[in-house]
Amino acid sequence: MSTPESAAHGPPSQVGEAVASTTFRFDLAATFLSAWTIGVVDTSTYERFGVFTSNQAGNLVLVATSLFSDRPTALLPAESLVGAAVGVVLGNRLGLRFDAHDRMRVLAPLLLATVLLVLTLIIEYADLPATLLIPTASTSLACLAAAMLFLPSVSMWITVNTGQFLSAATGLFGPRSASGTWRGLSRTTYLAAILVLGFVLGSLWVGSGLFAEYTALVGVIPAFLAIAAAVRQVRLRHRADSVS
Repeated sequence: MSTPESAAHGPPSQVGEAVASTTFRFDLAATFLSAWTIGVVDTSTYERFGVFTSNQAGNLVLVATSLFSDRPTALLPAESLVGAAVGVVLGNRLGLRFDAHDRMRVLAPLLLATVLLVLTLIIEYADLPATLLIPTASTSLACLAAAMLFLPSVSMWITVNTGQFLSAATGLFGPRSASGTWRGLSRTTYLAAILVLGFVLGSLWVGSGLFAEYTALVGVIPAFLAIAAAVRQVRLRHRADSVS
């Protein structure tokens, strides 16, 4: 039996089948792992500093409610908002520098996201000020989200927000079509549900207090695994495109 790796070196038809056979598995794995990291980092920073690094709607509320009454309190959520804006713009512009069929459209922002995630860990374990940690973490997560948006097998924001939650609820508990990814569920519903699940489990993991001293490290490692899976998926797809 051929594996995706062996098929990637075979005829064009085999390469295409290899990509198709791994796409759905990759969707679920990369979405879950990324959401887990976002849940861990978001919950951890909120517990420690009262600010989110991914839930920017929450930061908007924090800034709006404290800007005129307690300006120092508004500083960190404002920095997180700026960091997220910088991250998504950097990731988006970097990816758009390459043609839609060029694998660097995905790999370039993924590489930048990886560097920023490593920098976030360095800042965390060097015990540097929160005014440096928060915007760096926000920038890294937003850049990762922008990179995943370019990936054809994901093509949606991996940051969990109200829209993703409502999409999952609508698809899971609403009417289903006769065809779909699984028992009538659409691909969008499935990915949204996995996003919410990964985020909630990551958040619960932080709340449990397990490995409290290594929260940042354990929280970010799944993102690196998701990035590695994304690189593998891009290579397979590039192989299929180049031989077709």
